[in-house]
Amino acid sequence: MPGIGASVLDVLTRAEVEGGAVLGNTSYHRPANASLLARLGPQTIPRRIVQTGWTYDRARQSSGRLMDTWLDLNPEYEYNFFGDEHASRFVRMHGTPREAEAIGRILTGSQRSDLFRVIYLRLVGGVYADTDEGLRRPLRTLIGGVDSLGLAVPATATGVSNNFWQFEFLPFRAGHPIMVSAARIFTDNVLLHVALKQRNASNACRTPHECIIRNTGPLAYTAAVGDATQSHGCLNKRRTPGRGQCDGSSSPMLRRTHICSRDAGDLWNHWTCGTARHFDCRNSNVKPKQTKCSRASHYSMTRRFYRLGPPLIDVPASVRVEHAPPGSPKPGPKAAGPSAGAGTAAGRVKPAGEGRTYPPTITYRR
Repeated sequence: MPGIGASVLDVLTRAEVEGGAVLGNTSYHRPANASLLARLGPQTIPRRIVQTGWTYDRARQSSGRLMDTWLDLNPEYEYNFFGDEHASRFVRMHGTPREAEAIGRILTGSQRSDLFRVIYLRLVGGVYADTDEGLRRPLRTLIGGVDSLGLAVPATATGVSNNFWQFEFLPFRAGHPIMVSAARIFTDNVLLHVALKQRNASNACRTPHECIIRNTGPLAYTAAVGDATQSHGCLNKRRTPGRGQCDGSSSPMLRRTHICSRDAGDLWNHWTCGTARHFDCRNSNVKPKQTKCSRASHYSMTRRFYRLGPPLIDVPASVRVEHAPPGSPKPGPKAAGPSAGAGTAAGRVKPAGEGRTYPPTITYRR
């Protein structure tokens, strides 16, 4: 989307840029190999890999070998690792006021990652992967290549998924209806349960399954898939569509979303489209040497989920500024509304600052 920088370098402050490369890195950027990229044809999903975690160095300590599969197998892709603060900053800079409020309310890093990934992909597109997701073949052999059964995946595909509709590996172009629905549903879920907890309501979420998995995790994602596909005329009766069920969709992006044929395995143990696999610490039946799992830090151990108290940004909670997909007509004065918001410009939100805690060192590695 014009005007929004997709690189982690675009969210750095002047002090961070001048600080250069130091130990204790928070984020990491590697540009694409320009000579290799020049030899490849165009592709609808941007050749851009994004990952996130507390810091780049900490993520490498636990999942470095898996992260290297994305770097080593895809030299033609730009790679961006957003440290936790930089991911939140991206949302504050480019998300809607409600999205900025929501990410400021979340106390767990895994849940901030949930919200960041769908907002990032909605705005700029690319290929998101969890840091404990492994890759066994280059992305160019999937997008513009073939899936696990040898069926062609066009370079014009606007998204790629399989029958499990995994949330750990997300290749999508900007403005995709599934990412639009996911960002909206995740944000609404977080702010709803913050309000319920503030009132100590009996129906407020209480457990990791309720507060994370159902609000911003895999169950919320499949709800968003169902919301986007069914509202645009796909034929799925359940939440997630199968191959061919969006061929007649009213959305060109959904019609061009490639759904891979059934992958062998189950929800937790399969290679998505024969390409990527999630090595979850708790649920995977394989514990490779590539990962170091700490069950104590697993999201399932979380007991505090949201920051309560007064609003974190000076914008009415009712204000919602939605970004249109790239190429859409610019809204007129009426569409912009009278309240594109105190403290906002073109839907962007100034950092709130007060009452927030961030990693103590904000640096990056070139």
